[in-house]
Amino acid sequence: IADGLIYFFVQGKFYPLFSLLFGMGFAVMMQRAAEAGRPFVRIYLRRVLALLAIGLAHALLVWSGDILTTYALVALLLLLFFRDTPQSRLPKWGIAFMLLPIALVLTFGLLVDLAGLTAEGAKQMADMERQGDAAMTAQLEAQRQAQGSGSYAQALAQRWSDFRMMMGYLVFWAAQLLGLFLLGGWFVRSGAIAQPEQHARLYARLRWGALPVGMAMMAISM
Repeated sequence: IADGLIYFFVQGKFYPLFSLLFGMGFAVMMQRAAEAGRPFVRIYLRRVLALLAIGLAHALLVWSGDILTTYALVALLLLLFFRDTPQSRLPKWGIAFMLLPIALVLTFGLLVDLAGLTAEGAKQMADMERQGDAAMTAQLEAQRQAQGSGSYAQALAQRWSDFRMMMGYLVFWAAQLLGLFLLGGWFVRSGAIAQPEQHARLYARLRWGALPVGMAMMAISM
């Protein structure tokens, strides 16, 4: 029961919240810089590079599953997509980027299914699946050996290997994070955060539309 409750209410919920807050913080920084007449890009890039340095240190020295490096890299894209984009387009861009990884996964799955319709294609797909399983098993065993009984140098080398593997999935993470960043920035730029009473319709749609749909999807996935 506890595991089910954690899955339903907690698991996977924090990184979207933090991503939205990251986008909100970005928009607030930009607004305050404009109001004070301060240069924004130079300060922002300095902070992003500092975040990247912290993320790389964390990923290589402590834990290869670090998210700060990805945040820093996507933050550079955020600057390009947010600054000159009209406010009305921000949520559209945000939702489009969030849906992009889903579309890629579904397209890949469809291609795999189509390839499996022939005997030769089915054999190739089965071989690829076995190779992928073997590679993942080898990676997990290498992690156990390096982190469990290896030296610090071996653990460091393993974290570097794990980090490079995670960066291979950056296109999926980056698109989704960028979409959440843009949505968070839009919430600030539109005034939905500072004047929520003026956006009652938006919050009603989220409360009575998006929330029930999300809860239903979580229930189905269990």
